[in-house]
Amino acid sequence: MIDFSSGGGDEPYAMSWLISQCAHQCTDNKKTETDAIYDKVRSSYLLSCILKKNKNVGLILHAPSFVSVSEKIARIVMANYSRNWSNSELASAVLMSESSLKRRMYKEVGSISTFVHKIKLTEAIRKLRRTNTPISVMLPTY
Repeated sequence: MIDFSSGGGDEPYAMSWLISQCAHQCTDNKKTETDAIYDKVRSSYLLSCILKKNKNVGLILHAPSFVSVSEKIARIVMANYSRNWSNSELASAVLMSESSLKRRMYKEVGSISTFVHKIKLTEAIRKLRRTNTPISVMLPTY
């Protein structure tokens, strides 16, 4: 094994060799069980070397990469509860067509309007419990 901690001249060569080996493992279909184990070891070793060089890579590898459309919509609505959002405004905010937004939201949570109303009502209940603000101020106008 090559010691990457020393920062010697072999490091770039060794890293490029590891990368080429990991890339080659994806194209080789005729593998024995031993080859598959070696491939996993090479990949793990390459990742550990990269992590040793830059700790921020771990943040990328372990960061949540998926935020559902309904979560994005919820964040938008929560940023401005008093606004009456139209479907076209919400679609524009999440960079989708209105029809795509409707389909996606229906799969995730059901009706967009029902979802938005639930978010607003949840916030109104929270405010009622914590403040003396009148109900008429908190409820959206219909």
